[in-house]
Amino acid sequence: MIICAAAWKGTDKAKDDPRGRTGLQVLPVEGDPNSWPYIIGQLLFKFFGGPNPAIRSLRLENAHEQLPADLIECWATCFWCLQACLLAPLSQTERAKIQRHIVPLTEQAYRRTCLSKDTASDKAFENIDCMSAILSC
Repeated sequence: MIICAAAWKGTDKAKDDPRGRTGLQVLPVEGDPNSWPYIIGQLLFKFFGGPNPAIRSLRLENAHEQLPADLIECWATCFWCLQACLLAPLSQTERAKIQRHIVPLTEQAYRRTCLSKDTASDKAFENIDCMSAILSC
């Protein structure tokens, strides 16, 4: 969420209107190696992507009948961020580049979290447009 707070919908090009941009919004949407969709993708890849993602090290105690609420909220935030990358106002070229990496990462995240339909129906997921993808897993 910190990366999202530092994001803005424009670039540092003269054609982009900086009005409405806060001093915290320092990550452009594209045209920079530190664009926010790229940074989000790199960060979430460490957790969910590749042959040895961090989520494989996650161990939960059997003391609970369901997943802890803070974990569900964390995953909901991750899914929201992935969707934000896919829906960002990007040029056609940049969109193709982002989709090539984010779509497979999103699929890996859904598969590796093993969310049940009940968990995916949690309040933390209410405002996320990816519900149909979660429910179809």
